[in-house]
Order: sequence, then C-alpha cells, then structure tokens
Amino acid sequence: MYERVFGDEEKLNKFLRWRVQVLERGVKLLHFKPGGVNSIIQVTDLKDMPKRELRVASNQILSLFQDNYPEMVATKVNL
Repeated sequence: MYERVFGDEEKLNKFLRWRVQVLERGVKLLHFKPGGVNSIIQVTDLKDMPKRELRVASNQILSLFQDNYPEMVATKVNL
C-alpha cells in the first residue's frame, strides 16, 4: 500500500494534491452558522503503513493544511 501511494516523490505529490482537493470540497460544504455544519473530521486507516514513512507523509500533509487553512486544523490524532 505504502509503495503504491507514497513510493516516490511524484506519487507523494499526487497524493498531497488529492488530499488538499478533498479538504477544499469539505470546506465548501461547511456553513459556519449556529446549528450548521462547522467542522470536518478526517479518519485514516494506518494499518500496515511503515511508521517512519507514515510520519513523514503525515507531517507534510499537516504542514500543507496548516499553511493553507490554519483556522481549519485544530487537532491531529493518529491511531
């Protein structure tokens, strides 16, 4: 799984672009009104992922989100 998604720099960049697109689509669905949807939760299945490589990729994704959507990132939890 890791090699297929993150195996080289090009694959990692493609995955990062895809994740940002998913976030942007989710943000468009938020209402930010009382009683409206105002948060997004991302759940990632980390089974069989190499820990070191996963940490590197996860940190890159988090940095991208914090740089571009600082008000949207509140907490990061890996299971």
